[in-house]
Amino acid sequence: MQRPIVVPGERIERGDIITTKFPREAIIMDPSCEGKSIVKRVIALPGDKLIINETGVYVNDILLDESY
Repeated sequence: MQRPIVVPGERIERGDIITTKFPREAIIMDPSCEGKSIVKRVIALPGDKLIINETGVYVNDILLDESY
């Protein structure tokens, strides 16, 4: 069963969707970011090997299927 949304306090897993606030540096560069959230999909976890290049995104030497 896929868990698309993570509730605060739950363990984050590969494929989860997380939100966070924009970092202070981004708000300084673009004040319109203040109060807005960033939405991201977790593709790697601590200890994973992540490579992003012109041929694709690789996690632990396995090409991610990004057919969307």
